[in-house]
Amino acid sequence: MIRNKMRKIFLALFSVSVCVWLIQVHADNVPQAIPFSQDWSTNLITTNDDWSPVPGIEGYLGQDITTGTGVDPQTLLTTSTATNDLDVIANQSNPNTLTSGGVAEFDGIPNPVVALQGSGTADAPYLIFYLNTTTTGNNYINVSYNVRDIDGSNDNAVQQVALQYRVGNTGDFINLPKGYIPDATTGPGQATLVTPVSVTLPAAARNKPLVQVRVITSNAPGSDEWIGIDDINITATSQPAPNRTNVDFNGDGRSDWVVARNEGSLLRWYIQINGETTSSAVQFGLATDKPVPADYDGDGITDIAVWRETGNPEPDRSYFYILRSSTNTFQAEMFGTQGDNPAIVGDYDGDGKADVAVFRSNDSSGACGTNSSVWYYRPSSQPGVDFLYECWGLPGDFPAPGDFDGDGRNDFAVQRNEAGIGVFYLKKSAGGSEVIQWGAPTDVFIPGDYDGDGKTDFCVRRTVGSTYNYFILTRTGGGTGATPIVWGINTDISAPGDYDGDGKTDIAVFRPNTDPTQNFFYVRRSTNATLLPFEWGQQGDLVPASFQVR
Repeated sequence: MIRNKMRKIFLALFSVSVCVWLIQVHADNVPQAIPFSQDWSTNLITTNDDWSPVPGIEGYLGQDITTGTGVDPQTLLTTSTATNDLDVIANQSNPNTLTSGGVAEFDGIPNPVVALQGSGTADAPYLIFYLNTTTTGNNYINVSYNVRDIDGSNDNAVQQVALQYRVGNTGDFINLPKGYIPDATTGPGQATLVTPVSVTLPAAARNKPLVQVRVITSNAPGSDEWIGIDDINITATSQPAPNRTNVDFNGDGRSDWVVARNEGSLLRWYIQINGETTSSAVQFGLATDKPVPADYDGDGITDIAVWRETGNPEPDRSYFYILRSSTNTFQAEMFGTQGDNPAIVGDYDGDGKADVAVFRSNDSSGACGTNSSVWYYRPSSQPGVDFLYECWGLPGDFPAPGDFDGDGRNDFAVQRNEAGIGVFYLKKSAGGSEVIQWGAPTDVFIPGDYDGDGKTDFCVRRTVGSTYNYFILTRTGGGTGATPIVWGINTDISAPGDYDGDGKTDIAVFRPNTDPTQNFFYVRRSTNATLLPFEWGQQGDLVPASFQVR
């Protein structure tokens, strides 16, 4: 009897202790359902370095993520390995005098907020939002917040702020260029600037049990200023963020490793997702088809697609065949004819979907008279319209596809040989035209946004001896100038894309080799100009990333 009574007492005490333990489990890093918001109007943080009263948010010092000052936080993609990196200074009331740096809660100011400040210890302080997006189904996730300058001291720092995300709790973060603020502060002696940020996460963040979103700054030169991260509002939206990243087959904003192989006269696509162990092999198309991968359904994910120059049942017509990633269904579009160039596929109507399109050099159909080149496209936003066209170019011109004015619509550009000089003629979708002298007429146009401003730049590749030389002219007038970037050898296949996820096109090549273990993609990271190699494919493979390379 005594034994049973003691056993009941033990079980009761055990149950109480378990309940207490469950109550004490920190809620700070538990993924929160969408919608999720936080405006700091309630005094949640009362103890230094204790985030447990704040659902789904934590702050960190970011120790040793970088050791420099003034480093662009968009390039800082790792987490700190230092012990005791979790950080918050509680119950603060004067950002003008607090110089410790890191993360602080200012509940003693008229509009309370949690803020970040870089320092010699807080090399790259940041906040993480922990999200569970499984309840949103196939909807996309919009992240919005206000970045507030709350520091009215005499400090006048250039306080950069970046927005990043990752799926799961391991691996590098992926930068979201649209969330970047070059300087979130004014001063000295001013604290009124509020910079709103609103970014829709890439498709890869949909329907995941854990998505981490990070707002990060870095240690600025001189004395840093406090910047508040306020009015956080994370919601579901049916509208995806337009994704023009080349060959991004999971929608995470990074180009993937992709080859297409002739197997028994059929085309098989081998896709290795960048940064993951996930790979797939998809049979789609004939060996004679031309790969034309793009986001035709507007879901933020590149679709597998081919262009067949001679089709059935119309042997004199051509066909686009598309495997839609949003529904895993087949789409056939009869468009173009023999001799056309399908490399100009792009979004010509600005609806976030790639339109089927072809370039016809020296068109004799009469659409633009004689001695003209014509751009034909079918606007996906106008289902009843069979095609639209633009007369732009002369016979012998090469098309240079892209959105050169950054308005979300493809423009019309050609590369022309004029007395041994390379000249680009650009007709902008919003109106107006430009003439740009760049490169030699034998240079190869490599489309891409090399500075991350949302506009296609003029990049040409020149073979010098046995090497590739790249000359870049950005739309802001920057670039390489006359000093090229040397990358690759003359047997490589160009494979432009954003492989490091920083919103800028990386110079990249695929190098085939008879040795099946020595076929590599070689990427020059735009973040730091270092080599990113990846073994994939074999000799004879097509490289879909090169489909718009002339």
